[in-house]
Amino acid sequence: MSCTGISVLWAGNWSNSKVYRKNQGVFYNGSSYRANKTTTETPSIEAIDWELIAQSASSESNPIGLIDLTDVELSSPNAGDILIYDSITSTWDNQPTSSLGLATSTDLTNHTTNTSNPHSVTPTQVGKDTAQWNANKIKGVEVDDTNKANGKILKFNSTSNTLEYVDDIAGGGGGGGEGEANTASNVGTDGVGIFKQKSGVNLEFKKINSGSNKVTITNDTSNSEIDIDINETNLAVTTNLSNHVSNTSNPHSVTPSQVGNSTAQWNANKLQGVDVHTTTPTDGQVLVYSSANSRYEPATPSGGGSSIVLQTKHIQTVAFNSNLGVGGSPSNTWFSTNLTLEITPISASSVIQIMGNINCVKTTTNSSNYFNVRVSASDASSNLIQALNVGRRSDAYPEAVAINLRVNSASTTTRSYTVQIQLQGINFQLAQSALCSLTLMELAG
Repeated sequence: MSCTGISVLWAGNWSNSKVYRKNQGVFYNGSSYRANKTTTETPSIEAIDWELIAQSASSESNPIGLIDLTDVELSSPNAGDILIYDSITSTWDNQPTSSLGLATSTDLTNHTTNTSNPHSVTPTQVGKDTAQWNANKIKGVEVDDTNKANGKILKFNSTSNTLEYVDDIAGGGGGGGEGEANTASNVGTDGVGIFKQKSGVNLEFKKINSGSNKVTITNDTSNSEIDIDINETNLAVTTNLSNHVSNTSNPHSVTPSQVGNSTAQWNANKLQGVDVHTTTPTDGQVLVYSSANSRYEPATPSGGGSSIVLQTKHIQTVAFNSNLGVGGSPSNTWFSTNLTLEITPISASSVIQIMGNINCVKTTTNSSNYFNVRVSASDASSNLIQALNVGRRSDAYPEAVAINLRVNSASTTTRSYTVQIQLQGINFQLAQSALCSLTLMELAG
């Protein structure tokens, strides 16, 4: 069915559990409607997504339904069911069309659109042995059969624009009969000719051949043409251009300075599609999402500025390059371990938190010893941050020493921090016996 020139696809009675597509039609409260778009809205005259096709003739606000009729027995009706009269019970019952052996709309559509002889019609049935047409034209040219006689052939007459029966003149081309003895030749001042020679009555021509896979030769029999074309996929320039166009790894070797790496290129007003408020932030503030305003806004962290981690550096390694034995007497030498990290502060007012552990100090004999631990900075203004005097009992492998220090960044100059050890005692040494670690954290000041 169509509605105002638009085909309607019927979907049966409207159900609130279905999603209806554009141009689907439904029945609801005695009226029929067409969906204007994909919708779950209840059909009505006032509905925006539905167009009224036919309104119920009932003036009742709640028209009577089939189930209210005494001669109708409905059993869990589904969309597409039909009513069948039962003469035994004298009632109308709902039945699916599949139980009646009826063809569905899909079956009918498939059948009517099938052009491959769906009824299995045979040649005999369409009269294969009987002339079906008596043509008076060939390709739109009228056939004049005035002079039709045995052995004559049809020949086109351009004056009358007809096909006429004329005598067959055989043996032309030098064969001894009537007609002209013809030959062929290549004309023109340049190029390669395709005529080779005339052998008897046979005109021999050269074949046109492709010299490489970059050129294609196609015999277009339907148009009586020989098509010569370029195979672009086999041209080196095509391959090179395709590779160049698809190259996403900077094929022109563009440098950062060429694209203005020192100039701000974009001024973002959104993060992942969420607006960023235009209020100018103050020092130490962070972006906080406001669900009330549906945007990111500058705000001061509730936990205080010093709790914000701006960056972190970490290393875990065996702390010493080799066994550094001391011998039988104390040593005042500071040995540098492999625990060294470099950091460039983001803010000159931040704090550098230094944390780690030393787990590679031991004695060669079970005698009482102690040692000092310090963190040395490459920045001369804070070269010796702190020294720890570590006393130890007389065991061969004392416990690990924890490092927990703080220093102000003071500037944004890159600075390295190195853990150093000074041995005090007899028969004390540094050894590659366990992993040690060092962590640098920049905290907002």
